[in-house]
Amino acid sequence: MGSARPDAARFYSEGLAKLRLFDAQGARDLLEKTVAEPDYPQAHSALAAAWTALGYDEKAKNEAKKAFDLSEGLSREERLSVEARYRATANDWGKASEIYRTLFNFFPDNLDYGLQLARAQSHAGKGKDALTTIELLRKLPPPQRDEPRIDLAEGEAARSLGDFRRIEALAARATAKAQTQGSQLVVAQARNDQCLALRQLGEPQKATPACEEAHRIYAATGDRRGVAMALNNLANICYDQGDLAGAKKLYEETLAAYREIGNQRGAAAALDNIANLLGDLGDPAGARKLSAEALKMYREASDYTGVGETLNNIAAAQLLAGDFGGATKIFQQALDIWRKTGDKNGIATTLNNLADMLFGQGHLAQAESRYQEALSTFRETGQKSKSAYPLSGLADVLSAQGDLASAKVKYEEALAICRDAGDKHQSAYALFGLGSVLGQQGDIAAARGRHEEALAIRKEIGEKAPEAESLRALAELAVEEGHAADAETLARKALIEFRAEKLRDDEVLARALLARSLRAQGKPAEARAD
Repeated sequence: MGSARPDAARFYSEGLAKLRLFDAQGARDLLEKTVAEPDYPQAHSALAAAWTALGYDEKAKNEAKKAFDLSEGLSREERLSVEARYRATANDWGKASEIYRTLFNFFPDNLDYGLQLARAQSHAGKGKDALTTIELLRKLPPPQRDEPRIDLAEGEAARSLGDFRRIEALAARATAKAQTQGSQLVVAQARNDQCLALRQLGEPQKATPACEEAHRIYAATGDRRGVAMALNNLANICYDQGDLAGAKKLYEETLAAYREIGNQRGAAAALDNIANLLGDLGDPAGARKLSAEALKMYREASDYTGVGETLNNIAAAQLLAGDFGGATKIFQQALDIWRKTGDKNGIATTLNNLADMLFGQGHLAQAESRYQEALSTFRETGQKSKSAYPLSGLADVLSAQGDLASAKVKYEEALAICRDAGDKHQSAYALFGLGSVLGQQGDIAAARGRHEEALAIRKEIGEKAPEAESLRALAELAVEEGHAADAETLARKALIEFRAEKLRDDEVLARALLARSLRAQGKPAEARAD
C-alpha cells in the first residue's frame, strides 16, 4: 500500500467502507484527503470508483488513469485491481471482466472482487455469466452471502437479460435487508430498481411510490446521479400514462443533471427518451437528431443495451416514414445485439416492431409469426402491459384477413390490459382498431364512439399524427353516413397534419377522402383541384 501516512490509510479504509454502503459522496470526501500521497495509487483507484458511482465519468477516468500510471510498485493483486478499475472506466468491459475473474479465482472468498466481476460481465453483455458468478457469491459463508449488494448485482444481470420479474423480487429483498441494516442509500438503489421493474411489469401505481422514495433519499443525501435516475424513471411512468408534457419536463431535468455531472450513459438515455417524445409530438426531424446523438454517446460508452434501444427507436421512426429497407437493416442490428446479450425484453420489442413493418408491407403470415413470438416472450417475462402491443398487432392481422370477430376479441383484450396499466397511447390504438372493425361490421354508431374515444385520448396526450389518423377515420364514417360537409372538415384537418409530418401515404389517403366528400357535396371542380 506504499508508505501512506496513518491518517491517509484511515481515510482510505473508511472511504472503502462507505463505498460498500453506496455512500459514494461520503467516500469521495474521505478519499480526496488521501490522493495527495504520491505513492498511494489505491486511493486514486478507490476515488475513481466513488466518482463512477456519483456519475462523474470523466473524473472517474482521470483518477483511474492516475492510479494505473502509479501502480508499477504494487503487489500483483493490487496492480490487477487497479488495472481492472481503469479498464472499467475506459468502458473496456471485456478486459475488466478478465482481470476481475483472475482476482476472484485467486481470492474466491473476496466478495468485492466477485461483485465487480459480475458487474463487468453484465456491462459486457454477458448477463448469464454474471448470474453464474453471483451463484458463487451466494455460497460464501454468512454474513457475506446475505449482503443486499449481491441482490442488487443479480438484479443488474437480470436487467441485461430483460427479466423484470426477477429484478422486482431481488429489489424487494434488498430493500428489506437494507432497511434492517439502516443503509438508506442501499434502500434508495433497491427502490429505484424496484420502480424500474414494476413500470416494465405494467404496475405504475406501485412503481411511482418506489421511485419517489428513492428520489427523496437521493435528494436528502446530495446524490445527484441517484436523483437523475429516479427522475428518469418517473418521467417514463408519465410517458406511459400519456402525460407527455410532464414526461418532457422530467426528461429535460434528467438530461441537465446528467450533463452537469458528465455522465454519458445517463445523458444518452435522456436524449433518446426525449427523441421518442418529440416523435409523438410531431417533430420527426428533431427526434432523428437527438436519437443520432444518443446513439453516438452510447457507442462511445460501449453501452450495448443503450445502443440496442436507440437503434430500435431509430428503425421505428424510419418505419413510420415509410423507409422499410432502412428500418429492416437497423432492426436487424438491434436484434443481433439483443440475441447476443440474451435480453428477452429487447428481443420481444424488436420482434414486435419488425412485425409492424411486415404488416405494413402486406406480409401477414410473417407478421403474425413475429407478433406471436413477441407476445410469448412478453408474457414469459411478466410484462403484462407490453403484451398489449403484439395483441393489437395480431388483431390488425386478423382484421386484414377478414376475421373481424377474432380481431375484435384481441383488440378488447389489449384495451383491457392498457386501461389497467394506464397506458393511454396503446389504449387509443386499440380503440382505433375496434372502431375500424365495428365500421366494417356495419355498426357505424359504435364505430364512431370508439374513434371519438381514441381521438380524445390522442388530443389529450398530444400525439399529432395518430390524432390525424383518428380524424381521417371519423371523416370516412361521416361520408358513409351522408354527412359530407362534416367529412370535408375532418379530412382537411387530417391533411394539414399529414403534410406537416411528411407522411405521404397518409396524405394521399386524406386527399382521396377529401375529394370524395367534395364530390358528395356537388363540388366536382374543388374535388379535382384537391
